[in-house]
Amino acid sequence: MRTVSLTANHAREAAYAAERLQAQRQAAAAARAHTNAFQIKIAVAVGCTLASVLGYSLHRASGSISSVDRGPLETVATTTGTFAETRVGQVQIPYDGETCRRFHFNNTNGAMSGESFATCGAVEEPVAQATTGRTRAEAIMNAFRVAR
Repeated sequence: MRTVSLTANHAREAAYAAERLQAQRQAAAAARAHTNAFQIKIAVAVGCTLASVLGYSLHRASGSISSVDRGPLETVATTTGTFAETRVGQVQIPYDGETCRRFHFNNTNGAMSGESFATCGAVEEPVAQATTGRTRAEAIMNAFRVAR
């Protein structure tokens, strides 16, 4: 039968081997983390590049506003009569320079239809009617005033 004796030298060599193995494991873990971070950076860069190319392509394919037919704003002729009866009005919104978006708005169900572009015209402001009595706004303001 053999006897194994551990000397101080053998103990140091075993401890050194264990430390070396631990250092190799830490170095491998650091290398994996660095590689994963680099791969994530590449994936983000490629994704951003593809998104910008796609966005630019869609922008170029959509056409410019200058090529849109800009007819004058037309009044909607309804079969039943006025807005009070039909509850459908025409809305014009400034879009780009002298170009406006126009569409019909159904006040009953909130649906928008008939969207098109038009040359913006002058805004017609309604003429205020002269009132002899108190207006509704004055009546509401007076209700909140404190008598002194």
